[in-house]
Amino acid sequence: MNSSGMIWSAIEEVTVNALQLHRYTIVIMVGRIAECGGIDLQILDIGTDGHIAFNEPTSSLSWHTRLKTLSKHPIEHNARFFEGREGLLVNVITMRVGTILNARMLVLVASGKTNARLIAQTIEGPVTSMGTASALQLYAAKPGAPTAR
Repeated sequence: MNSSGMIWSAIEEVTVNALQLHRYTIVIMVGRIAECGGIDLQILDIGTDGHIAFNEPTSSLSWHTRLKTLSKHPIEHNARFFEGREGLLVNVITMRVGTILNARMLVLVASGKTNARLIAQTIEGPVTSMGTASALQLYAAKPGAPTAR
């Protein structure tokens, strides 16, 4: 095997090990949430296309917490937080919308004109996988949770 073949073999092995680690992390995370009796406070940001928790448009609202490869748009959008392309998130762990909706209390953080339009669509538009934040319309605060002021 030549040196480039060995390098690609090593990269593939690291990639496979990283994916296995992410899957293991998901199992631990989901189990730990259950052990703790759920999430007390879920703080969310809304994506520029109306998504939450990396549940991008067309993500099923019933998919489980999973490892996801981001589409081009969020990768490019988040590039501003990194110098160069190094460190950019390509694979992420996304939380199941149902897990989010089971939180005792939700806080959705947004600011600016673009986000104002997205929040209006989230609250007033149809519940759709094209804007997974719209699923927040299905949220019902749990007994004992503080109310919005």
